[in-house]
Formats: sequence, C-alpha cells, structure tokens
Amino acid sequence: MDEAAGWSRATAPPGQMMRRLTGADGQGYRLLLATPPQASPASGHPAVLVLDADLHFQIVAGAAAALSRRTEKTRVPPLAVIGLAPDDDGARRIRDFTDGPPDPPAATPHPAGGAETLLALIEDQILPAVAAVAAMDRARLGLFGHSLGALFGLYAMTRRPGLFAAYALVSPSLWWRPALADQAVDAARGRVRALHLAWGELEAGGEAGDAAGRAMGPRAARALASFAVALGPDAVSGGAIQDEDHGSAPVAACPAALRALSRGFAA
Repeated sequence: MDEAAGWSRATAPPGQMMRRLTGADGQGYRLLLATPPQASPASGHPAVLVLDADLHFQIVAGAAAALSRRTEKTRVPPLAVIGLAPDDDGARRIRDFTDGPPDPPAATPHPAGGAETLLALIEDQILPAVAAVAAMDRARLGLFGHSLGALFGLYAMTRRPGLFAAYALVSPSLWWRPALADQAVDAARGRVRALHLAWGELEAGGEAGDAAGRAMGPRAARALASFAVALGPDAVSGGAIQDEDHGSAPVAACPAALRALSRGFAA
C-alpha cells in the first residue's frame, strides 16, 4: 500500500497507518488502519471497524494478523482492521456512542446524543477515506464495540442495518437504553449475517456499589437469546467469559469475536 495524502507510517508497526480527520461538526478523530500482507481478493479484504481504538485497536489488529496466518486452522481470513478514536482524552465517547440521555434519566458527566452524527461520519467520511488507500470489501464490513461502543453497535443495527454485515459486541451498556436490544433484534432479521455477543462472567451483578444497577451480564444474556431466535443459532455466538470482568472481557473475547465476524463475511 502506498502512502496517500494525510496518512503517515511514522512510528506505526508494519502495515499500519494513521491519519486525522474532522467531522462535519468540527470534532477531530484519529483513524488507524492495519492492512494484511496477503494479496487482496478482487472484491477487497473484509474489514472490521474497531471503536475505542485507543484501547482495542492494537488488540484486534494483532489478533487478526496472528490468526489469519493459518486461516485453515483458525477460520479467520486476512482482515483490514480500522480503528476510530476521538482526538481528545476519550471523554467524548459518551456523546458519540449514545442517542440521548440514559433511560430512565440519570446524571451523566458529559453530553450525550451524538450517535447519529457518528454514524454519518463512519459512512460518509471514514469508510471512503479507508477505501481510498486500501482494498476493502464494503459488503464484508464488521463492527467491534465494547460497553457504550457495543450499545452504539445496537443503535447502528437499528438505524443503518445494512452498513455492517456482522457485529462483535462485548458487554453492551443496555442499562442506558434497555429497549434498544429488542429494537436491534427486529432490525437484524434478514440483514445481519453474524453476531457475537459476550460479556465477563464477573459482570453478573454490576460493579460494587453501583446504585444505577448497571449489570451487563443479565441484560446481555437476554439479548443473546433473542438474537439466536431471530437470526438462527448458526449466526449467533457468545455468552459469559469465565473469570473476566468488564474491562478484561473485550480482550478475552477477541479470538472468538474474529471467528464470528469471519463466519459472517463468508455467509
């Protein structure tokens, strides 16, 4: 892959690039990209967009690179991995990943309600920016999100069900919008090829002292069961990950998530 305007390989591992871009609302983001060394098929590589890239991009990109070396064993083909992170300290993720204040209303430390703006940014700016420098198959695009990022994935499923073919969602913050899971299940029928929904076993009761009742596990388990009915058991995977908590779950889920996404790309 040749360098293109705005992209730089400085300090990046082999096969990785970074650029900055500004959304229509003037907010800045860092866009990361890791491309596989294998030759691209005619349609382009399948791709995964990773939210909260500061935390999870290198984890997903590294796992994808390692697993795709032996696709016949791992069932993970060469993937382009795209990372998205706000160009700040991460405080803006509440705004970016939500469609408004939590339901029922509760105090939040930052403004909310920017999910639709972020979806437009992904579709109108981020994916074209990646396609300009990498052979990417838009029909085989997946989303990897954790916590509020996983909640955003469910929102994307309801608003633009054809944008992502497959989803890997870890510990979705369904306490923020409890009804969103049912809405996403309805929207996913006939549109989503694969879904991996996982959470840490230690999330069953929420965090100690959490008066808001933000238990991830029970809500995620109910959502997983509903998706399995709507999409069929062969298209849905996941569940509780033994001995993992909210922070460690996305790391532990990564290999299974990549296999699930790859299953969707092959469908």
